[in-house]
Amino acid sequence: VAWGDQPAQQQNVHASPLTETGGEILLLLHPQGMADKMDRSLGHRSAARSVTGMAAMLAHEIRNPLAGISGAAQLLEMTLGDADRELTGLIQAEAARIGKLVDRVEQFGDLRPAQRKPLNIHDVLDRARRAAQAGFASHARFTEEFDPSLPPTAGEARILGRDSQSLTPQDRARIGFVNEEHTLPNWMRVSQVTTMQKHQYARWNQQAFDSVIGHYHVLPEQKVGQLSRGERAGFNLALALAQRPELLVLDEPTLGLDVVAKRAFLESLLYSNAADDCTVIYCSHQMEEIERVADNLIILERGQLKNMSAPEDFTARVSHWVADVPFKGPELHTVPGLLEVQRLDGLHHYLVLDQDDGFEQFLRASGARNVQSMPVSLDRAVNAFLTKNHAAPAAA
Repeated sequence: VAWGDQPAQQQNVHASPLTETGGEILLLLHPQGMADKMDRSLGHRSAARSVTGMAAMLAHEIRNPLAGISGAAQLLEMTLGDADRELTGLIQAEAARIGKLVDRVEQFGDLRPAQRKPLNIHDVLDRARRAAQAGFASHARFTEEFDPSLPPTAGEARILGRDSQSLTPQDRARIGFVNEEHTLPNWMRVSQVTTMQKHQYARWNQQAFDSVIGHYHVLPEQKVGQLSRGERAGFNLALALAQRPELLVLDEPTLGLDVVAKRAFLESLLYSNAADDCTVIYCSHQMEEIERVADNLIILERGQLKNMSAPEDFTARVSHWVADVPFKGPELHTVPGLLEVQRLDGLHHYLVLDQDDGFEQFLRASGARNVQSMPVSLDRAVNAFLTKNHAAPAAA
């Protein structure tokens, strides 16, 4: 069909009488392309309704056994020990996750944009690891090693008031850093490294460098590769303090040092006037070092801040109780603030957190004949605090 100057098009023609006696006929012309589109649209709508109905039916059938699994896990949890409760908690968490997926399947026609929110990827990986260990990978050994250089998923970190992701060379010059490897160019001489550092840092303090390097037998003509590990540590500390940093970060600086070198490092840090003018972050697992150098003890576990106080204040929170308890003593889940328990020579040793003299009354009410409180070192207090949530070997 064509009319006017329009090109001819194939049309679908529908004829229908207008009246019974007049003889008039109504002709409806539909381009074949439009008719096909309408048919496809109607077909898609029908298919979408069918899929939506099937999704709703499938969601209903999944929810019933899912609720049974979750309820059974809750009942099992009431009769299990602490070690096995982690698995029932995993079952409930996975059941809840599948339930949320079912809700999304049921809303098949929901075209709203997905809701986004910050997510700790370590929690996801930890849940996947525990699920694998409880099933197909029960015989495998897992090693956790996360890359701290991965970009943040949300939030921000600021150093000296600056965004840590966009520090300028001038900002970095305000930060000193000594790592456990004491990374320095082995092929350069001590004097060459020192000269290079002088040119890089405009606030260079030669007196601070000399006061620290004087604790070590380091000669200017020596190559860095010829220095002992203790001498490298001292040289690295001297370079860091000489730049007059506002923030000094020491990451396990005495790791691998002998007793003499470790003492020299700590004394050169403590007695250096340059260290008085900056904030020092001392990262270490050696609690005897922390007791000597730290004003504040910060404990991080899996990226979460667990404690920030003076070392002596944290030690005061942990108490050590020795009790002569007949038989096996109270059930562990009833012991308030329990961090660690041991039985040595027939006596029960309890390390507990944030407990006062009322804990003695608890032990005596549990059948203890004699109870004694003993002091706790910072090393033992921190170790007990950190190992509380770690998996313990199954009893034989």
